[in-house]
Amino acid sequence: MSDRDLAAYLAIQSPRALLSLQLAAIAELRRRGVIRTKNAVGDYGELLAKLSLGLTLTNNSNAGHDAEGPDGHRYQVKARHVTRANPSLQLGSFKNLPNRKFDTAIGVLFNEDFSIFRAALIPYERVVAISTPHGEGYWRCYLRPQVLDLPDVRDVTNEFRHAAEQVEAAMG
Repeated sequence: MSDRDLAAYLAIQSPRALLSLQLAAIAELRRRGVIRTKNAVGDYGELLAKLSLGLTLTNNSNAGHDAEGPDGHRYQVKARHVTRANPSLQLGSFKNLPNRKFDTAIGVLFNEDFSIFRAALIPYERVVAISTPHGEGYWRCYLRPQVLDLPDVRDVTNEFRHAAEQVEAAMG
């Protein structure tokens, strides 16, 4: 079905039917192993981090980091869906950043169609340096283009694009 046909189909559906479609899509993504929770954007970012970097995802209830490398290195994945309606490059908030619950942040920005816009590995010390506190115990970090120019930040956009292509080929 083309995007135009899909948009026309959705335009004539009732709110209840659209909500039912959303729930069915989430259930199917979970059945396929693409997501683990109802946070589809974050879960998809974690899956791509796992596939592109050879990580092991931690238990969902693990506070502070989402994945580990074979050497025990801890990764916190922050993903954002960038859209025309919300073009913010803010990664999700980091809670209690000074407690150092991770060694490296993985920032993933998705385009409107969920293709990879930008992905980077950001060392903990750099996350602290480029983040600002907001609210009690929370810190904001943005994955702006200039972050990729920092010497200790690694651009992994191509690796994430390759992992996304693998997911599409295997499950699409």
